[in-house]
Amino acid sequence: MDGFDLVAARLVRLQQDLDALLPPDDSHLRQVMFDLLSIGVRDGLDLFPRFRDQLQWLAKRQSSQAPTASGTMEPVSSSGFEMEVLRAPHRATLWPYRPKRLPDELLCSWLWRIARGLDAPPKRFGLDAIGRRLDDVDRDIDDTAIARLAFFSGQSEEHLLRGTMRADVPIRPDDRHERVRQGLLRHGGLVLNRSRRGRSMPIIQYCPVCLDGENTSYLRRGWRLSLEVVCPIDGCFLLDSCWRCGALLDPLSQTVPCSEFLCVKCGAPFARAPSVRLAETITDQMLIYSELDRLAFFFSPDIFGIFAEEYIDALSAGDLRGTNPMNPADRHNAVMQEASRLREAAATAVRPRAKRRQRATTSAAVSQAAASAT
Repeated sequence: MDGFDLVAARLVRLQQDLDALLPPDDSHLRQVMFDLLSIGVRDGLDLFPRFRDQLQWLAKRQSSQAPTASGTMEPVSSSGFEMEVLRAPHRATLWPYRPKRLPDELLCSWLWRIARGLDAPPKRFGLDAIGRRLDDVDRDIDDTAIARLAFFSGQSEEHLLRGTMRADVPIRPDDRHERVRQGLLRHGGLVLNRSRRGRSMPIIQYCPVCLDGENTSYLRRGWRLSLEVVCPIDGCFLLDSCWRCGALLDPLSQTVPCSEFLCVKCGAPFARAPSVRLAETITDQMLIYSELDRLAFFFSPDIFGIFAEEYIDALSAGDLRGTNPMNPADRHNAVMQEASRLREAAATAVRPRAKRRQRATTSAAVSQAAASAT
């Protein structure tokens, strides 16, 4: 499987199409046609649609012939064939399997799902699809590679770009949560990664409950941020390494085909990791996001404010730093402490206003009582 490439996937698709079109009892015919049409596949041509059209036309031609006295059909005379200019050959450009990237899905997770659908090794497929090896696909992929993926998948470049962790993705003012995340990417200090010897390796958190579901088994963009310590859907505590050996989750490093996310080092399924539900922490996460949104877009939904940058600087300098981060438990405690601090600050700001309202009410009551006495 190490020699897998896109041509091999197209040959498999060609064999399936021929098996469905030609008689099942004539294996020799199917093999001969496969050998002929596969020449075009190796040259980047898709000859099967033209072959299918000609075969259907010939079948109609034969059915229109009147039967002879013996009840048999007369052979089709080649003199009755019409000459026409052939259309330009179809070029096999799209992948045979190309699911749409989900709205909150990481690009590396989408590529892994395509490799799974093609029964291909994710490492080899990712290298063929992108064109070169990247340490952090979601942060390091360039516009040329994005255009290449859009060409093979039939999806827009903008849609694929929004699956990356790049800082230059345009902010969408209509989505409050997403615009805060994009602001965090522009800062970069809260994006989880491990930096060693000049190389930055991605740290991708995961929720075992989501990965075990049929429709939720994919990696989210928010799981790359140190602020998110529990899954916002089910409140499951997010893990950032293999539950068995401690290796990082790297979906595009698998050298063999796989149907679920597995540890590259020990082969343990990430969906089988022990799960701990901490649903109350969802509120703490959302409180920090709300504070970032208030500071960042106080004046305009299109401009990331300087107060938010200072706040992110403070967070990234402590236990919520993204580069060489603390362990998940310490980051969880840091989120709880920060949320508690924000609640206390909000309560402190409310007390003086409440006292002023109370004094104003008391003063009005005293004035009214004095006026009544006179």
